[in-house]
Amino acid sequence: MNKPIKPTRYARKEIIRKIIQGEWPPGTLIPSERKLSEKLGVTRATLREVLKIIEKEGWIRIKHGKSSLVKDFWSEGGLGILSGLNENKDLFPQPLIVELLEVRVDLLPICAKKAYETNLENFKDIFLSPFPDENSTAEEMTYFDWKLQDQIVSLSQNTVYRLVYNEFKPLFLYFGKEYFKLKKARISSVNFYKNLKESIFEDKLPPYNVVETSMKESLFIWNELSSTINGEKNGK
Repeated sequence: MNKPIKPTRYARKEIIRKIIQGEWPPGTLIPSERKLSEKLGVTRATLREVLKIIEKEGWIRIKHGKSSLVKDFWSEGGLGILSGLNENKDLFPQPLIVELLEVRVDLLPICAKKAYETNLENFKDIFLSPFPDENSTAEEMTYFDWKLQDQIVSLSQNTVYRLVYNEFKPLFLYFGKEYFKLKKARISSVNFYKNLKESIFEDKLPPYNVVETSMKESLFIWNELSSTINGEKNGK
């Protein structure tokens, strides 16, 4: 049985949904507190709390005594925008997913290099336990893959990388379950795990290169998956 959604979470989700869908585009004023609280079915106190949260995230600018203004959040926002989008994964723009994966192509190899250079023994520890094979479920692959990436970032000991990557987690766990339904994706990741283990224990290739190659390949596979999904939606 699904738990009832809290009023603050519901109101935040609905407001962000309206902004993402373009009902309230950047530069427009959202309805007054009275009208909006009635429309959402929440108290004005709850609404004020939510408006403060989404202002802090970068979606709106509160204008005291007036209706709040929707900001140009793509240009002016920060990581808080990703937090808001985590609540609306079904509306997450496909191009933004690709851009996040492009960020991963740049960021994760650097983390692997730093982890290898400064925390080699702990890096090796990651591979002391068995990893999934191509017959594992999408859920098993998703959670293992995230855990591996998360450990690599942690071993880099870079706090900023850690904070950025924390924002990836809900999205990765959500979309990863679709990605790993593809056998091609599972095979690619299993090969990545094997190659990375060899690079660490047998010094065959620098881990940086192994991680970068795999992240680029996963980006390519995701683009293929997205094209298929979009084609099905458009009736192709």
